[in-house]
Amino acid sequence: MAVDGAVKSAGVLASIALSTSAMPTFATIIRDRNTKSRPLLPYSAMLLNGLTWVFYGLATEQLALVIPNFVGAMCGGFYFAAFARYVPQGAPVKLANHVVFSLIYVFVLGYVLSVLPLDAASTFMGYAGCILCTVMFSGPLVAIRQVVSTRSTESLDFSYTVATGVNCLLWAYYGFMIARDPFVWFPSVLGLVASFAQLFLFSVYGFDKSGLP
Repeated sequence: MAVDGAVKSAGVLASIALSTSAMPTFATIIRDRNTKSRPLLPYSAMLLNGLTWVFYGLATEQLALVIPNFVGAMCGGFYFAAFARYVPQGAPVKLANHVVFSLIYVFVLGYVLSVLPLDAASTFMGYAGCILCTVMFSGPLVAIRQVVSTRSTESLDFSYTVATGVNCLLWAYYGFMIARDPFVWFPSVLGLVASFAQLFLFSVYGFDKSGLP
């Protein structure tokens, strides 16, 4: 159907837009040489999420998942590296934990792909992708306590929030109506809820100029 093809193409473009939406934020981080109060979780999750869905898409022959998630993995790797370079001393971010978990996860993913049958490996990647996708989309909410206590959205990224909402809406449709794959639509629905929660915070506390580079 023409509508399904359009949604699939739009979903691919929306995913790429989501992956690159943090570029202005990281241009500011690199310029200021400081991540300030921003959380690392959305970006470390983007790296691992992208890797997982690339392999899942290849294993299940859903090429619509491969290209955008390859871009996502590359962008996530760049964001992770830039964040690690410019995170200030005394920041609440536990950088070592992110690095160790990422290395362990990549090792486990490689083991699963090399040892388990394809169906079992696909199921593992589907569950892992659901978790990582949800973490990536809702990761900015780890700063919700700071947003409420400071009454400032400095630690949130508005462009990333909007891109998340559009991306999740399209992939929820793709997963439910086209692929009929709960591993695709379920985390997209959760991500849509998380993006609405972040938009609610912007509606309550407004736009901090440092949060809009």
